[in-house]
Amino acid sequence: MENKIMKAAAIDAYGPAENLKVREMKVPEFGENQLLVKVFAASVNPVDTYFRKGMLKIMTGNKFPLIPGRDLAGVVEEAGGKTIGFKKGDKIYAVTEPSKGGSYAEYAVVNYGRAAIMPHNLNFEEAAAVPVAGVTALQSLRIASPEINGKDILIYGATGGVGSFAVQVAKALGASVTAVCSVKNADIAKKMGADEVVGYENLDFLKTNQRYDVVIDFVGNRTPGELTKVLKKNGMCVTPVFRKRGFFAMVFNRHFKTMMADINTKDLDWYREKIESHAVKSLIDTVFTLDKAAQAQLHVETKHSRGKTIIKIR
Repeated sequence: MENKIMKAAAIDAYGPAENLKVREMKVPEFGENQLLVKVFAASVNPVDTYFRKGMLKIMTGNKFPLIPGRDLAGVVEEAGGKTIGFKKGDKIYAVTEPSKGGSYAEYAVVNYGRAAIMPHNLNFEEAAAVPVAGVTALQSLRIASPEINGKDILIYGATGGVGSFAVQVAKALGASVTAVCSVKNADIAKKMGADEVVGYENLDFLKTNQRYDVVIDFVGNRTPGELTKVLKKNGMCVTPVFRKRGFFAMVFNRHFKTMMADINTKDLDWYREKIESHAVKSLIDTVFTLDKAAQAQLHVETKHSRGKTIIKIR
C-alpha cells in the first residue's frame, strides 16, 4: 500500500464545519499491533466535532491535515505481525485512537484491541453506528450498577445515538426502563423497548414522584444536584457528558459519576452476540456520503438526531 492515494474528509485548520473537505491523501502506515482497514462506513459522534473545532488539540496537536472520526466498519486490508484474531478480508467494526481520528477516509488504521468481527446481520452502515455509542451505553450502565436486572432505570436522552443503545441494553439486562425524550420520538423509544416514556415537552421528569435506582444522563443540561434528587436511596447517576454548570457537585456528589468509554474487543464481541440474537439493533438517523461530511457534523451538532448519523465511504 506504500504511496497509494485515498480520499478523505480532512481539515487544514481548526474551525467551522466548512473547513472539513474531501481531498486526496496517502494511505496511512500501520504498525505490528495494528490493522489497516478498507473503510466502508464511519459514524459521526459529538467528539468528532470537538476534534474539528480544536477543543482536543492538546491531544491532536497542530500538524495538518487532520482526518476526524473514530467509529468505522470495513474490511481488513492488512494485519500487523503482532495482531491476534484478525486476517485480511475480515469484516470488522472498530475505533481509531482518540488523538489520531482518521475514520472519515477510504482507509484507516486501528489497534487490534479496539476492533472486533462485526455482527453478520448488520450492513457496514449499521455496524459503524455501534462502537463508540454502544460501548458508552454499556459501560455507563455497568458503572451505575454491577447488577442491572430488576432495577428501575431512567435514561435521559433516550433516542439519541448513545441513548438508543442504552435503552436496549438495559432491557436486555433485565431492567425496567423509563425513557426521557422528545414527544415526537416516543414511538421510537417504545420500539427500543422502553417500559415508560416521558416526553420532556409535556412533563419534567424531575418534578414527578418517581424514583430510580439508576439515572443515565446523555443530555447534560441538568445539574448533578437536580438529577440525583430523583434517585432512590443508594441510587447512582452516571453521565459521559461534561458540564460546567454544577462542576463541584459533579466532583463531590457521591451519587453522581462521570465516565469516558474505553472501546475494546471484549465489549464489541458482547455487542456482536446481542445483535446477532436480535436483542439490540442500530438506530440510524441519516446517511451522508463522504463529500457531505461537513453536513453530517452539522447535523449532529443540532443535537436532535434520532439514533446515529453515518458517513457512507464506499
